[in-house]
Amino acid sequence: MPRTLAAAAVVVIAAGLLLSRRGGPGQPVAAARVIATATGQLDSTRLADGTRVIVGPSSELTVAAGYSSGAREVTLRGSAWFEVRHDAVHPFRVRAGRAVITDIGTTFSVRGDSAEGVEVSVTEGSVRLQGGGTANVVVAAGEAATWQEAGSLTVRRSGASEDDAAWTKGRLVFRETALARVRTDLRRWFGLELVVADSTLAGRHLTASFMNDSRRQVLDVIALALGASYEMRGDTVTLRSASPTLRRQK
Repeated sequence: MPRTLAAAAVVVIAAGLLLSRRGGPGQPVAAARVIATATGQLDSTRLADGTRVIVGPSSELTVAAGYSSGAREVTLRGSAWFEVRHDAVHPFRVRAGRAVITDIGTTFSVRGDSAEGVEVSVTEGSVRLQGGGTANVVVAAGEAATWQEAGSLTVRRSGASEDDAAWTKGRLVFRETALARVRTDLRRWFGLELVVADSTLAGRHLTASFMNDSRRQVLDVIALALGASYEMRGDTVTLRSASPTLRRQK
């Protein structure tokens, strides 16, 4: 699987003005910045307060201007893992779409995709997940929760597992995963656009894991697991149900 984990060489893009704002007499406020990753790339960094972050592939984390001088807030598009330096006076918050995840002293991962909602998986401690309105829930260690734009907020009390953070070590894991989610991960990890051409496949789920696999190896496993065939043209992969005599098209 193609991946890059750059602990020191973080891609940083200026997104604010460093010298135009000040946190007090003679105290400059750090500018906002964006940590962005490419297809199949992971990036690891520590924020000014010591919080450790791993940003997933094809994702973007915006660290608010003046992060360590007041409110500790980041905005996420895609996926990221956080090991938070807890501060009850200045809580750490992640904004993903219209959802807000607030640290209560923890290690957790967040996945924010508009089509799939916002998913939170907690390894240690707990977080508060708030949707686009007043609905909110505390998610504790070992638990996972999902908020959908339609307003639903679901908590799986034993839903978290070590597989939820396996991607931070370059391992892509699917556990009874819907094809909509598989499609998103194939795009982020391999730059592939999956088209499901057969309606009989749309409702199927995938269980598989990959690490250091090529595009073809991943697609071969997916096709076998789903009883499907595929055709690959450039970066577009068309998936169809396989008849007993139909073999994978190259």
